[in-house]
Amino acid sequence: MPKYISPLDDAYIRFDAAAEILAKTNGMATSDSMLEMLTIAMWAGAFNPPDPYVESKFDQSKRQESENWLHIPIQQPRVLLEDGQQALKPLPFEYYEAGRETIISVMYCSDLLPGDPKGWIDMLEGGDGLGYLHDIDNAFGALIQMPLRCYSESGKAYLQSIYIPRRLLQGWLDYRSLDFHDLFATSDAPVRAKPSSPANDAEAQLAATRRGRPRMPAWEFIEIWAVKLKAENPDMSHKELSGILYERAAEDFDEKDMPTEATILRKLSSILDGPPPPMHGNA
Repeated sequence: MPKYISPLDDAYIRFDAAAEILAKTNGMATSDSMLEMLTIAMWAGAFNPPDPYVESKFDQSKRQESENWLHIPIQQPRVLLEDGQQALKPLPFEYYEAGRETIISVMYCSDLLPGDPKGWIDMLEGGDGLGYLHDIDNAFGALIQMPLRCYSESGKAYLQSIYIPRRLLQGWLDYRSLDFHDLFATSDAPVRAKPSSPANDAEAQLAATRRGRPRMPAWEFIEIWAVKLKAENPDMSHKELSGILYERAAEDFDEKDMPTEATILRKLSSILDGPPPPMHGNA
């Protein structure tokens, strides 16, 4: 998993840098209008990796290739940090492979989606906090129709920080227009793949470890919900809370991508007694 992606990397380019180049190529556009175009395309699923449920002759290796995924910064769960790092604000982050489902989840949990947070709570949690990403299709439909000006400065900054493989971006541009041919990558110059860990794809999960422990995508989800549920139910026992967290995580993650209920129970004290997980993304 790359902990950092250099702006000089020839395999990837940030959304803001790509928008700037596109604006300079098209004199009728601005960098913000091009960033808006990339953002809408992302929410429409244009940059999602190949889907095995859509393609009849699906090559699983395509989904495992790093250059078929967007890369986003996600703050590291406190349980994976050294004791001295856990009080830092913001927490250290790493880049993860992500499709639009992961991006909406991260931006939702960090209050970075455009507009009134209550509307997103009603849509994505079903109004009762029990159905996480409940009405996600309607959520994507709404985001596709929201211009860049609807986002906060923090939300816009997060969108700007997303990295897209140059080959993926070039292929999408070539499909839409001849004006940007070979602007980011040529069709006969394959981009080298970089090892990375997907944030939302169990099939492509690599065995990245830190100090011998596996990185489990479900930990970030569990941490955020642990703090939220404990705040809403301060008298709930850790044992009861760990059971609820395990059941909720099991709805969104494969068993191999989440800790056991006993592990959640063992880590609850450090999660709840430490500083709260930041609810605003830092790009």
